[in-house]
Amino acid sequence: MLRSELFEQAVCDDPDNLELRLMFADWCEEQGDSRGEFVRLQLALDSLPEGHLWRFDYLERERELLKEHAGRWNAPLHRRINQTALKGAVRSRRGMVRSWSYRRGFVECLRVEPLAIDLHAELLFSLGPIRHLRIVGLITDWAAGVASCSRMEQLRSLDISCSELDTEGAAVLAGSRYLHQLHTLDVSCSEIGTAGISSFLESPGLDELKTLIAYGMVIPGALAQQARERLGDGFRFNPHAGLDWDELPEAERRSVLSFDEDAYFENGKLFVDGEDSEQTESGVAYDEEWNLDERIFADGTENSEPEDRRFEDRFEFPEEEEGYY
Repeated sequence: MLRSELFEQAVCDDPDNLELRLMFADWCEEQGDSRGEFVRLQLALDSLPEGHLWRFDYLERERELLKEHAGRWNAPLHRRINQTALKGAVRSRRGMVRSWSYRRGFVECLRVEPLAIDLHAELLFSLGPIRHLRIVGLITDWAAGVASCSRMEQLRSLDISCSELDTEGAAVLAGSRYLHQLHTLDVSCSEIGTAGISSFLESPGLDELKTLIAYGMVIPGALAQQARERLGDGFRFNPHAGLDWDELPEAERRSVLSFDEDAYFENGKLFVDGEDSEQTESGVAYDEEWNLDERIFADGTENSEPEDRRFEDRFEFPEEEEGYY
């Protein structure tokens, strides 16, 4: 086994040991490999608070390194995948494996279809010290397969937003014994309903959960209170969702607006931070955190169909380097 592979395996076995990552960075720099700089850069980014003055320069340098070297760094992962039944399954839009991204110098974030978890979990979770998973298009029929996957226990965040998972599927997932280390769960714009959210809040297997994201869902006051008692500000939702503005008395209208002191209505439209949200008073208003950003592919080209970025600050799509096949 190559020295680099030994380091990769050591980090996968002990993903929270930052000293191992720094040792790998030292070794890379001794070999003249820019991966060492990349590891140190991402470790620094992970430790800096949002809004820090250095973050902009670090992010710019990170983008430069990915644009120049992502193909080479991703090539061994593609070679491993192409020796398995997942050959040809890495596609940014329609493949079972949609994308992966780097955090703290290694592949920590995966974006996959539920079938990939059911059939190829061992391979996928061996690509790096996976901590963050986005499951695209999860439906109730696949919930049991995901819930029974033992590799899910290494996750810190799970994103099942915009899925067709219903209340029954949410209960199955909430009952998993492998989500006990999960810190963040995103169920935004899903079909789990209030009963599904309650299943997650009341699950004894999710005792480490600190953040539950439920944007784009109608949250009754009692459920919001229950969630805030359990998670505090870690429960994130849009308090305007589903409200019929015309039927609310004036006192309750002021109460709704008090959730966001920068929000106000004028001429039948909701404004947030002085910008038109393009939602009417009787419609559903989205939260200002629900933004769409351009993504940049690993080869530097722009994604013309951007998607939202909540868990992964930067999603680099796993483009292979030309000539490896």
